[in-house]
Amino acid sequence: MLDAREYRRALAACRANRIDMNVLYDHAPAAFMADVDAFVAQVRECDLLNLFVSGLRDEDVTRTMYPGIGADRGARAAADSGDSAGKTTAVCRALRPVLQARADAARLLPTVLTTLVCERPPAIDEALGVIAALGADERDAALTHLLFLTDVGTVYDAALGRYDLALALRVAERSQRDPREYLPELRALRALESEELRRFTIDAQLRRPARALGHLCAAYAEGACAWDALVAYVDEHALHRECLALLAGHARAPDMHVAYGDALARDKQWAQAAAAYMLSQRAHAQAVDALVAGRQWQLALALAAAPGSGFGAQR
Repeated sequence: MLDAREYRRALAACRANRIDMNVLYDHAPAAFMADVDAFVAQVRECDLLNLFVSGLRDEDVTRTMYPGIGADRGARAAADSGDSAGKTTAVCRALRPVLQARADAARLLPTVLTTLVCERPPAIDEALGVIAALGADERDAALTHLLFLTDVGTVYDAALGRYDLALALRVAERSQRDPREYLPELRALRALESEELRRFTIDAQLRRPARALGHLCAAYAEGACAWDALVAYVDEHALHRECLALLAGHARAPDMHVAYGDALARDKQWAQAAAAYMLSQRAHAQAVDALVAGRQWQLALALAAAPGSGFGAQR
């Protein structure tokens, strides 16, 4: 059946005889990937397609479970080492555009979502993007299917990560979580007047510090965040270089250089601390102190004696 590319019959036979459905791909991978249009057209039924996709795994079952039944084994052995890493994602990505391009794409939406969840790693954010573009009725049904496929906590965090509080609420309402856990959190986020501060809070909660820093810098620029709070977050996550890039040309960039120097000095990275202080163009005394602590005597003396350093005045 597979050699004749009768995919629907092969899938039905696998189901009836409890044969691992990965064999449909593993029997002749190149042929299957060239035939994804025919595969979808033949199988048609959303439930059967979901069954196939959800059973995919990065393993060649013609090597591990059913040795000797694959097509052109000699040619395949010469072409690869038998490593099936990435197979699941590759098949999901090959199927998805075919499903989405069909005239009955709306009917096949659950399979589209299944291909996203079954990628490695799961593309939950992209799945939520597909759902967010739907009408209200379709959205609820699609969300129910997504939550059937994967952990509700993961979907809730992904919805928050899209900064979509309404979607996060819909996800939470379909979970077993106590409303007393998530409602105060969502209300607190809604209460924040600054969108940048709201996004920072979400990213910080989701432990995405680099992304959170971008929003915190934007919040500072619009006056929604104090400088000390920005420095504290940068210190906590050692994001000084990233922050300096975001503050390039800003009047407070020299102050961040000083904060970076202080952090390096706390770690006893004296030479780097001195360089950071010098880049601030206003902390020569701290730079000299760092060089002294690092026993860079000649550099310390040269810096202290440099014309215009202001070292004497700072002392």
